[in-house]
Amino acid sequence: MSKTRLFIDSGNTRIKWRLLIQDGSIQEGHCAQAEFRGHVFKSLPVPQEIWIANVAAAPRLLAIRESCRDLWNLQATVATPDGEFKGLSNGYSMPSTLGIDRWLNLICARSQTTQPSLIISAGTALTLDALTDAGQHLGGWILPGLHSLAHAAVTQADPSVTHTLFKAIQHGASLLRQHVNAPIKVFLTGGDAERLIMEWPTTSIPQPILVIDSVIQGLIALADHQYPNESSPVNG
Repeated sequence: MSKTRLFIDSGNTRIKWRLLIQDGSIQEGHCAQAEFRGHVFKSLPVPQEIWIANVAAAPRLLAIRESCRDLWNLQATVATPDGEFKGLSNGYSMPSTLGIDRWLNLICARSQTTQPSLIISAGTALTLDALTDAGQHLGGWILPGLHSLAHAAVTQADPSVTHTLFKAIQHGASLLRQHVNAPIKVFLTGGDAERLIMEWPTTSIPQPILVIDSVIQGLIALADHQYPNESSPVNG
C-alpha cells in the first residue's frame, strides 16, 4: 500500500519540500532557511514517512526534526551518502565525506541516463561531479557560487562572474571526456541554474538538462529502493 511521504531538501539558503500523498497528488513548497518555523508544515496532510537531505548547519536540521516530532510524532530519516547505490559507485574512499546533496544529484542523474555525466549544482556553492557510463563517480569540485563571486565583481551583471564558472565547467567536462569514450550529458540544478542556462555557451560545453528538483528526486529514489519504511512514531 502506498503511503503519504514528505521529502525535505534542507539547503544552505532554502528549505524545499515535496509531499507525495497516498491518493497520488503532490504538494510542494519552500521557504528561506533563516525563516523556517514548524508552522510552515501545519497545513500539510499528515505524512506517514519523512525523509530529509540536509547540508545546512546542525541546528537547522534539529529544528526540522523537532517540528516533525511536534506536529506528527514522527522520527524523520536523515539521508546519508553510501559507497554504492544500484550500480552507482561513490568516488570517495570515505563515502560519508561526500555531501548528501551531491550524492543525491548523482543518483538522480544515473536514474535518467547511463551515459557519462557531469552534474552541476549552482547554489550557494558551485559543485561539479563527474560520472562514467559504468556508474563510477570520479570525484568533483566545490567552487564559490554565483553570488559569492558577484561580491568580488563590480556588479552581478559583470560577465567575468559567469565566465569564471563556465571555465570551471568546461574544464570538468574536458577531464571527464579523458576517461570515457562516449558523448557526455550535462545536468544542471540549483537555485542559480536558470540564470546560468540563459547564458550558457553554445559550443564549448554540451547544452545541459535542467533538473531543478534533483536533490528531492534523488531522495525519493533512495527512499524507494534503499531504506524503505524507516520513519516511525516517536516513542513516548
